[in-house]
Amino acid sequence: MLRRNFGRLTTLGLALSFALLGGAGNAQAAITFGFRNIEGSVVRFVGDADGGGASFSLTPGTGAGGNQFDVSQVTGGTGDGTDIVGRVAGNFSFDKPAADTTFQFSDLTGSGTLTLFDPSGNSTLTGTITGSDIFTGGTLGGTNLSGIVNIAVTNFVSGGGGGDADLRAFFLAAQANGGIAALSFQFIPAMSLTQLSAAGAVNESTYSGTLAANAVPEPATVMSLLVGLPLVGLGAWARKRRVQS
Repeated sequence: MLRRNFGRLTTLGLALSFALLGGAGNAQAAITFGFRNIEGSVVRFVGDADGGGASFSLTPGTGAGGNQFDVSQVTGGTGDGTDIVGRVAGNFSFDKPAADTTFQFSDLTGSGTLTLFDPSGNSTLTGTITGSDIFTGGTLGGTNLSGIVNIAVTNFVSGGGGGDADLRAFFLAAQANGGIAALSFQFIPAMSLTQLSAAGAVNESTYSGTLAANAVPEPATVMSLLVGLPLVGLGAWARKRRVQS
């Protein structure tokens, strides 16, 4: 059984939740990209054969040249980064939590190659995103609730066309202090990590999230996320359909 959830997370919810990664205490993000999936791209969960956990990855968007998401909001930059598109090539996995509770949390392993492309400047940033943690609570879920630094940039190639100030600034800030990647998703009806871990189960959802450079959150940021995440659902709409596998 394939469960698809096409819930859209709004820019307001995105800003109120994951943008808080750089807003608590003395933690400041030099530049933050809010992103959302390109049409046709989903986060796909596949349950392990033994039911002991699951893996997930992002799928390419429809006719998007292999890209999965686009940047819809820039904080701390010039704003020229709202045409950036990106992708993460890799798989992440987690173990099924021991207790089947409303709020579930598990360590996330694996890594993926991050590629961000700015067509205005014909510029490309590459780096690596490593696993952090994953959680579900009611209809909402996400990664990196703990706000750890999990982005390491490796290269920036400018096309020399200008118009890539935000991407360049992100690279320089993340090169100095690393960066934070966080993803959010939604299932209606609610799905827990336990359900996502069901043997052979395939579940998909649209997604949004944040890439924050030069941000090292303090503990208060974690509480900000706990408060902010439910607000994502205020502007969300969703529909689901079932497809027999």
